Amino acid sequence: MGVLLLFNYHKGSEANLNNADIVDAFAMPASSSLSLSPSPSKSPKLSKTMNPTPTLSKTPIFTVSSTPSTTAAPIKTPTPTPKSTAITTPTPTKTPQSLPSTSTPSSTPPIAPTLEATLSPTPAITPTPSPSITPEITPTPTPEENLNISSLKISEVQVGGVDAGDEFIELYNPTNADVDISSWSIQYLTGSTADITKTVKKNFEAGNKIPARGFFLIARAKDSTGKDGYTGTVASDLSHRSFSLSGASTGGKIFLVNDSVRIDSLTDVNIVDSLDYSSLVPDNGKSLDRQNYTGSFELRNNPDPKDTQSSP
Repeated sequence: MGVLLLFNYHKGSEANLNNADIVDAFAMPASSSLSLSPSPSKSPKLSKTMNPTPTLSKTPIFTVSSTPSTTAAPIKTPTPTPKSTAITTPTPTKTPQSLPSTSTPSSTPPIAPTLEATLSPTPAITPTPSPSITPEITPTPTPEENLNISSLKISEVQVGGVDAGDEFIELYNPTNADVDISSWSIQYLTGSTADITKTVKKNFEAGNKIPARGFFLIARAKDSTGKDGYTGTVASDLSHRSFSLSGASTGGKIFLVNDSVRIDSLTDVNIVDSLDYSSLVPDNGKSLDRQNYTGSFELRNNPDPKDTQSSP
């Protein structure tokens, strides 16, 4: 008894046959003779068409003939399962499309609509020209006009005349402004002493002032008998009997002070002007006169006292 095996293989792969390639098997009696019909030389090829399943003709592969006494079972001719040749359909190339940007767009605030206002033109206003103002030109003062209150001067002094008490002190203001001297004082120290505490004074009175480029006259008042005092014809601006200018050979010192406090030294900071006539004592009826009202003193034979009403 024998076995007939049916393999599924391709030409050239006989050496690699194994049990997995067996399609079918038949058991045959020993007395039977097997007659094989020639197989077609080639299995029909599958045509590469769009239909993947080819149409195959069922041709019997084997014909079994037996002796008259024994009838062989018909051989089932299996329908060969051809290996499908896959027809590769080319996959179309996809053109990549640009993906939209995934970045989070910045939040843009809505733009408020701009209102366009039609403005009526404003009529041009023609300014009224202001009257031209001509500035007043202030003349540049000369050095003499720049003098301040510290420039006030003792300008003339008489220490005796008709009698020992016939005396006066004249002041001069060289500035361009009136100077109020109501809080000032005129002070005196006899030449017979160096003790500053012996200084005597007369305070100016309310309303006393020296006019610009003018004079102020201080005179000794007469006593109750009408003597021992100023005898001049020019009226004094301030009369007193606080002190008497000495006509002795020792002379004396006169101080114009810008306050009413007695000086404490010959160089007191409040002294505006002074006259020390201890080395030049005028005779009775004569005076010491300051040249040009601001210069040095000299003897004057005919005293010329001036008050606030006098002209230079």
